[in-house]
Amino acid sequence: MMSDEEKDKIAEELEKLYSLINRRRFYELLGDLEAERVKSLHQEAMKIAEKLQLSEEEVEEMADEMDDYNITGVSKRGDIAPLDYWVELIASRLSKK
Repeated sequence: MMSDEEKDKIAEELEKLYSLINRRRFYELLGDLEAERVKSLHQEAMKIAEKLQLSEEEVEEMADEMDDYNITGVSKRGDIAPLDYWVELIASRLSKK
């Protein structure tokens, strides 16, 4: 079982990852003008994802859930906020190492 402090660190990493994904998505909308920035943000995001043991698909799912939650205030996971869900998922994966 992970301590609250360790879970807080996971939450910080998830928030960084979420920010990177949103910035990457924004620059993707600008097309070729920002292709290098998109590539750089993607690489940085995938480094964090690897550390958190998340696949690229899970990263996108997490970002979509956080977007939806931040816009609507409703979690697709019921009473569990997306950040809390993903922190617990990652904590359980990392504690199995």
